[in-house]
Amino acid sequence: MRFRSIALILLAVSLIASSFLVQSSVFRPASTLLKSANYEQVTARVCVNSIGSGRADVSVQSGGLTHASKGLVSVRTEFQIGDCFTGRFSLKPSKPFDRYAFRGAIHEVTGSITRSDSTQWVNLTRANFMSLRGDSANLVAGLALGMDEGLTPEFVNEMKITGLTHLTAVSGANCAIVIGMVWVLLRRFPIHKSIRTGLALLSLAGYVMLVGPQPSVLRAAFMMSVVFVALELGRKVWLPRALVLGSAILLVQDPWLLVDYGFWLSVLATYGLITLTPAVSEHLEKLLPKPLALLLAATIAAQLWCIPILASLQGGFTTYSVLANLLIEPLVAVITVLGLLAALFGVVLPFLYEPTLAIASGFASWIVFVAKSFSSLPVNLLPLPSGVVGSFVLIAVVGLFSFGVVKHRNFLAALLCICLISGWVVGGASKTVGSLSWPPSKWVVSSCDVGQGDATVIRSGSEVALVDTGKDSELIDSCLDRLQVQQIKLLVLTHFDADHVAGLSGALRGRSVDTSLISAFPDDRPLASIDRELLKSVSAEVVNAGLGLSGNLGDFRWQVVSSLGDRAATSNEGSLGVLFESSKLAIYTLADLNEDAQCRMRAYRPSVPVIVKVSHHGSADQCPGLYEALRPELSLISVGNGNSYGHPTKRTLDLLQRVGSSIFRTDESGSISVTQNASTLNLSVSVSG
Repeated sequence: MRFRSIALILLAVSLIASSFLVQSSVFRPASTLLKSANYEQVTARVCVNSIGSGRADVSVQSGGLTHASKGLVSVRTEFQIGDCFTGRFSLKPSKPFDRYAFRGAIHEVTGSITRSDSTQWVNLTRANFMSLRGDSANLVAGLALGMDEGLTPEFVNEMKITGLTHLTAVSGANCAIVIGMVWVLLRRFPIHKSIRTGLALLSLAGYVMLVGPQPSVLRAAFMMSVVFVALELGRKVWLPRALVLGSAILLVQDPWLLVDYGFWLSVLATYGLITLTPAVSEHLEKLLPKPLALLLAATIAAQLWCIPILASLQGGFTTYSVLANLLIEPLVAVITVLGLLAALFGVVLPFLYEPTLAIASGFASWIVFVAKSFSSLPVNLLPLPSGVVGSFVLIAVVGLFSFGVVKHRNFLAALLCICLISGWVVGGASKTVGSLSWPPSKWVVSSCDVGQGDATVIRSGSEVALVDTGKDSELIDSCLDRLQVQQIKLLVLTHFDADHVAGLSGALRGRSVDTSLISAFPDDRPLASIDRELLKSVSAEVVNAGLGLSGNLGDFRWQVVSSLGDRAATSNEGSLGVLFESSKLAIYTLADLNEDAQCRMRAYRPSVPVIVKVSHHGSADQCPGLYEALRPELSLISVGNGNSYGHPTKRTLDLLQRVGSSIFRTDESGSISVTQNASTLNLSVSVSG
């Protein structure tokens, strides 16, 4: 049997073994521990394995958590890789099918922190990159070491829109640069081949320790090691075989990689590169100069095989990603090398650190410019088929295209796949409304599509308020993830109807809350009691909000403008109405207030644009006088598609049109975001359906 057949069989066996192990009792603690420990505080001694984006991967040494289990916790900046400490952890619900046995935050460190000597060189090398300012400098840290903590949320979103997020995900290109740089350097010295090979592999192992054992890094390092050793020994290398063997061994060693999107995107991108680049380049060389043809071929090949996964993750394909990657690709290796040199110079030659970083940042500013420029263009997400059927269609399309290109003469297959995908795209695009990129980078208020329910998110700078959570915990969690909300400064539960608060656990999943406002209406329903107790365990402050209560959220001044408390006849009448007002914008969130409660509100027409979250999903129970006084530029209606209540009603829609308000509904547009430039409101809507 040919060796390549054995490799493919090994990959298939590893997939089956990984699937079994992930679902077996070996990994059961990851899905069962928190059923008895949701939101509890547990004392345990842990050690930090890796840190990224304000969260640490930790292993339990002893205490009230399962020994040797791994968790993901929010950490403070003073923690480093290798730190071991005893602390109290506030546990939070872990997502279903999660590799981590627990998630949470460090409530208190109860003992001294001990640091491992073996990891000090890693922390020293990374330390200089921890306090960088500006997206260009932090992008250098991301390209060189995968450290993306310093990037602003706006720039991260711009990279996502333009398909450049892979730049800060250390993978095969980084490993190739490292081992290639060391190999070229060592070739200048008269040393034996075996010593040179050993030193090159040792440098690669050190780089893996430096950036952390990420799935894409492990896969790339193993494959690169196999290829490098074979080349040094003068053996021919069939690259797909090295990729398959490396992936199979890693899956057996860490079965959870089976459900890791990063791992599979890395594998597929590499497969596309090594199998399609030569053939695509050969075709393009008929039209373009050879260097440009090769660069464009590599960009297309790397992204093509990732399309089936990207379609399910982001709903489509970023239309400008190929061109954006083509424009920045020549600088990636240069910036990566300079970034690595800067990191090393920061430890051994400090006087060279600043100049090297400045040069690398200068090159990186071009990437920042490209990302910002392309992300502001319209229609930057191409809708692709989704679901199981859609995934199979995309896989077939990618396969047909690859077959047609590699076989050179069989262009019929390639043409067929283009026709299939074009037909589906045209059909999907006809259903879309507005901009296809969501959320925009500078959103101010977003109305999450949570079905028949309410969930409104308001942002000023780095501070976020969430008004209600909808009914479905998964929908609100997904929306907040897309909005990149990790901390909630103000949480408002307007009243305890399920369609407003039953999704609370999803909103709190992996997020912290500073202040929570709840209605003072005496609600004795079970859900009200459950949510009150839950808030007490996770929120720093829980307040029964009275009329006139106020506070700050960045540039906004918020104030409770309706709170009848025990004077209300129903929970809807007693729900909280809140006004968020700044020098540029006013936002009224009207909960489920009925007509009487709305008419009692202290309402005035500010001198700035007004947005209203329409009360009670657009029911007929509205106060015309309130809307005539406010005359909102935009009215947002959070409502479920095909709901049985008849929301929104014709009476309310006519009222809003009469006062000159633009109406946007989640049942028609999906999740809605509003941005503001000077005094102009701009609306961005997600793709519906």
